[in-house]
Amino acid sequence: MPIDINTLPVSGQVLFGAAFWGAISALALGPMVADRSMKQLGWSQICETEIAAEIEAMKPVVRQTPKVGCETLLGIAEGLVAPSQRLGSCDGAMGAFIDGLSDLAAELDPVARAEEAAREAANRRLERSAERSETRCRCAASVVASDRLRWGLYAGSLRVFGKGTEALTADLTQALHQSACAMKPEG
Repeated sequence: MPIDINTLPVSGQVLFGAAFWGAISALALGPMVADRSMKQLGWSQICETEIAAEIEAMKPVVRQTPKVGCETLLGIAEGLVAPSQRLGSCDGAMGAFIDGLSDLAAELDPVARAEEAAREAANRRLERSAERSETRCRCAASVVASDRLRWGLYAGSLRVFGKGTEALTADLTQALHQSACAMKPEG
C-alpha cells in the first residue's frame, strides 16, 4: 500500500526540504565542518606532540658500560694491599698500555657491538616513524571526518546535535592509534 503524501501532517515540500537539507549537510557541510573543527582544535600540533611522545617512549635504553682503565685497576689493587704500601701511578708506559688494552677489549666486546647495532636499527626505525608522522596525522583526521552521518547531523542541526568538538581530541587520538593509521615500525 503506497503512502499518500497528502495524508501526512506536514506538506511534501517540508519533507523534500528536510531531505534536501540532510543530503547537503551530510555530503558538503559535514566534511567542511569536520575539517574546520580539526583546524580550530589545532590537531596537527596535538598529533605531532603525541607522536613525538610515542617515539620518545620507544627509544631504546642506552646501557653505559663502565670504562675499566688503569686508574680503576689501581684503585682496586690499593684496596687489596696494606695502606702503608703505595703501588704507584698510571703515568708512563704501563698506564698507557693498560688503558689501551681496556679500550681494545671494549671495542672487541661482541655483546656491546650487538647492542650498538640493535640500538642503531631501532633509531633508524624511529626516524622512519617520525618521517611518517604527518601522514599518520592526516590519516587520523580523515578517519574521523569520514563519519559523514555524525558530521552531517552536527552541521545540519547548526551544531546542536552530535558530539561536535567536545570529544574530538579523544576520537582523533583513538583513530591515530588504530591499525589503519598506526603504521607500526617494522621489526
